[in-house]
Amino acid sequence: MAPKLSFDFKRKFESAEVRALGEFNFEAGLVQAVMGDSGAGKTSLARWLVGLNAEGEGQLSWENEPLFDSRSGLNVEPQLRKFAYLPQADALFPHLSVAANITYGLRHLTAREAGERLAEVAALTGVEPLLKKRPAALSGGERRRVALAQALAVKPRLLILDEPFTGLDRKAKESLWGQTSAYLANEKLPTILITHEEAEARAFTGRIFRFDGNRLTV
Repeated sequence: MAPKLSFDFKRKFESAEVRALGEFNFEAGLVQAVMGDSGAGKTSLARWLVGLNAEGEGQLSWENEPLFDSRSGLNVEPQLRKFAYLPQADALFPHLSVAANITYGLRHLTAREAGERLAEVAALTGVEPLLKKRPAALSGGERRRVALAQALAVKPRLLILDEPFTGLDRKAKESLWGQTSAYLANEKLPTILITHEEAEARAFTGRIFRFDGNRLTV
C-alpha cells in the first residue's frame, strides 16, 4: 500500500497568507505535481514539508507518523524525516568533487555500497564525465544534474523536486524527464514535483494540483 502525506500549512507574509491543506495519496500516483504562479507559496510549502523551515502554523504527518505540529511544538528534524529535497538553487559543496557531493549523504554505507550507488545515479543523470570536477567548473545545467543525482542517491522515502530541470535546454530536459520518470517508477519512490511548466508536469503525472492564488487544496 502506497503511503500518504497529510498536511495543513499556513504562513503569513507581509503581502499575503499562504495556505495549503490536504493529503497527497501516492496510491493514486507515485508522482504528484504542484503548480502555481511565482510567489504563490510552492517553495515555502516544499521547505516546510522537508523540515528546512519551521515558520508557520499547522500539522504534518507521514503515514500517521506526526512530523510537525505547531500547537504542541513538535518539529522532527529534516534528517529524521528521511525526505530528500532538490531546491531551485542547488546547495553543492564547492570544496568537494561532484562524486563526493553525490555520496555525501551515504556515509553510513560501505565504500563499495556507496560506489555502486554513485555509479547508478551518475549513469541515470548523465554526470559520469563530471565526477572528478568541482562545482565551480560546471555549467548551470550540469549543476542541476548533479543536484538531482545527490537527491536520488540517498534513497529517500519521499522526494521533493522544486523546479528540478531549470537551466537545461528543451532536448536535455525531455531526455532527463524520461530517464527520471522511469527511475521513479522502477524504485516506486513517492515524489512531489513542483513546477510552473505544464509540459513538465504532464511528462511525469496526470495528478496535478494548482495553487489558486496563495491557496492549495489537495
